Amino acid sequence: MIFLIVMILCLAYYAVMYLYAGTLLSFSWFWLVIGAVSGVIHVALRMFGREALVEKLSLPVVVSFWTTVGVIAVLAVIIGISVMTGMFSRTEPGTLDYIIVLGTRVDEDKPSKSLCYRLDKAIEYLETDENLNVIVTGGQSKGADVTEAYAMTAYLIDAGVSPERITLENEAMSTRENLILSQAFIDDPQARVGVVTSSFHVYRAMELADKLGLDHYVGIAAPSDKILLPNNMVREFFAVIKEKLLGYL
Repeated sequence: MIFLIVMILCLAYYAVMYLYAGTLLSFSWFWLVIGAVSGVIHVALRMFGREALVEKLSLPVVVSFWTTVGVIAVLAVIIGISVMTGMFSRTEPGTLDYIIVLGTRVDEDKPSKSLCYRLDKAIEYLETDENLNVIVTGGQSKGADVTEAYAMTAYLIDAGVSPERITLENEAMSTRENLILSQAFIDDPQARVGVVTSSFHVYRAMELADKLGLDHYVGIAAPSDKILLPNNMVREFFAVIKEKLLGYL
């Protein structure tokens, strides 16, 4: 029964995401895969019964399966706690020299809801400190008509931010590139920089910054889209593991 429930929940969540954000949403396929695997296991259990199915599988297969599940569960707890430590990050307005807004999905030529949350958080700081300038960073992603940086610039200008306060970085295709290429626009290597990104993303962004020697960067958490948060948290779990394996964290 548990696998049937998992299948229904995963497929239902995928359907909600599809209706809410379309097919280009990153990592949404994960829920289809888990739903399908859970469905297959449920059918197998119904056809053969638990004991008969276990007998058909070799002991190493069963041990490997549950060992993998256990390792993933432990890693999920550890990484989940780490990610949550960054979800409330902020710094006081008036204490920064620059802010960097990390890009994310653009719908044609408009910022997605998640990107709007980041930009609105940046606007809060820009309105508080008239000497503060902003770097918007992000290249052109699949399905978009413009770069993330261009879409962000248009949004900020429409909100009343002077174009003279905005610097565009149009090439970055990853968080690590966002940080490296944005730093190139900052003359003072010790300038205090606030990095605005979605709350679930702050931990990884700051860990990447530290690894790059950008220890003067501080995270600023923007609200996360509540409907997409489960998907984003799962994606972040695998992104942290990937960055660790690559030596970036």
